[in-house]
Amino acid sequence: MNLVATVIPIEKASSKILVSMFMIYTAFICVSQSWANDRQETAKQERVLLKADRIFDGRTLHEDHALLIDNGKVIEIGPAPQIRKRGGKELDLGDATILPGFIDLHAHLALQNVSHHAVLRHGVTTVRDVGGPLLAPAGGDGNLRVLTTGPIITAPGGYPIPVFGQHGHGGGDHGHSDVALAVESPDQAREAVRHLIQGGAVNIKIALEPGGEPGAPWTTGHAPSVMPPWPLLPLEVIQAIVDETHKLGKK
Repeated sequence: MNLVATVIPIEKASSKILVSMFMIYTAFICVSQSWANDRQETAKQERVLLKADRIFDGRTLHEDHALLIDNGKVIEIGPAPQIRKRGGKELDLGDATILPGFIDLHAHLALQNVSHHAVLRHGVTTVRDVGGPLLAPAGGDGNLRVLTTGPIITAPGGYPIPVFGQHGHGGGDHGHSDVALAVESPDQAREAVRHLIQGGAVNIKIALEPGGEPGAPWTTGHAPSVMPPWPLLPLEVIQAIVDETHKLGKK
């Protein structure tokens, strides 16, 4: 079975919603990609009513329900006869399940040159890119929402530098973007955190990876330039990173 497209932009999603969605991972979105591409323009012109045999709202799986989209946003979900009274162009999807888009909290889109369109087409509407170029939050409103952490803060020569290089050159075709930011002192660490958050990082990622684990991704197809064990950040530098990050309201 194929997951065809996600079509419902969700502005907010709690961890409980995410857990619920993955518990019913057998439910698939069955909406044509051509309609998804035209959704934004259509929504500007008129209300759209979507009916399906099943609608999952993040907590409850409803049957014989419909949802109403106005100006590109879901404004109501309820029994189909009730929603029809609100008006709008109706699209009956039949034996299908409509559900909120999935959220991927650990991705490397820029580093691996992954198409945003391909990710969105497979049902993921929000991605947190952890380890790659520093970019301000972007997307939404029918496009893939992308949040970034920027480069991974690490020790000089620490992971991911032995595997991917400091600029994403190592270990094969991984693009040419910064993936690591090496620091040597607490002062450098605090400055690195300030730089990343000012540039749009939604949180801070620290490398605490000595290497050497059987089955780790770099043991198959990602030959490291330096064999483990790899250097780690000292405790006082880690503490400076955490303190500065929390001081600026991030995790």
